[in-house]
Amino acid sequence: MDPADEDIIYDWLQKNPELMVSHVLLTHKHGDHAGGAPGLVERLEEDYKAAGKPTTIEIVIGAGENQSFGTKKVKGVGTFEVNEIKVKHISVPCHTGGHQIYYLEDLNNKEKKNDPSEPKTVYRCVFTGDTLFIGGAGKFFEGTAEQMQKNFDEIRKLPEDTFVFCGHDYALANFQWASAIFPENEALMSRYRWAEEMNKKGICTIPSTVKDEIETNIFMMTGDPALQKKFGVEDEASLMKELREWKDQKKTFESKNE
Repeated sequence: MDPADEDIIYDWLQKNPELMVSHVLLTHKHGDHAGGAPGLVERLEEDYKAAGKPTTIEIVIGAGENQSFGTKKVKGVGTFEVNEIKVKHISVPCHTGGHQIYYLEDLNNKEKKNDPSEPKTVYRCVFTGDTLFIGGAGKFFEGTAEQMQKNFDEIRKLPEDTFVFCGHDYALANFQWASAIFPENEALMSRYRWAEEMNKKGICTIPSTVKDEIETNIFMMTGDPALQKKFGVEDEASLMKELREWKDQKKTFESKNE
């Protein structure tokens, strides 16, 4: 998934030779996500060939990303299976035009639920790239607030216990800003304190869960009447637009009144 640094992944695979790669999933075209994919695949295919196990590795990427190295270009919503894992790709254009998120489910353990205290045991997860971050949203480089609202609605539909693996750990900064926007929301403020504690301990905040994001990500709160009232808007897409613009400008109600 998004092998930005091919060396780190290649070295890890060398230490775990029992594992073979069949697919590389890319959420989008930016170099800090997709940059290592071509080189990694070339090196691994050469290794597999030399070991007498010739393998063609699929590079999965959104059709709208226009990347020549992609061998399986996807769009819309679709599924495929890798061993006993069901992979669902969902097109979420906005950060980039062909951005995908990938929902993975263990077909042998469909009835089991993820335990947030045991993130190394995963029955279902979603890789959100730069669409959704813990407590935040990606920038709208190639899309609109209406598109991002639809994207968040798609994520909201996933099972609440789904682990969320995003592309960057921006949780502390996201909650710090959001806490100055909507301090009335106790769940958000509690999550902010959690992010501060995790940062002090040097612990990564990823993964989150879909439930966590619905309850504490301010970009998931666009339907909240109180938040809409604060911004003087009456629909979700308009609030999504306002939140993104304010976040880009690092603006809060406190700074607005200075």
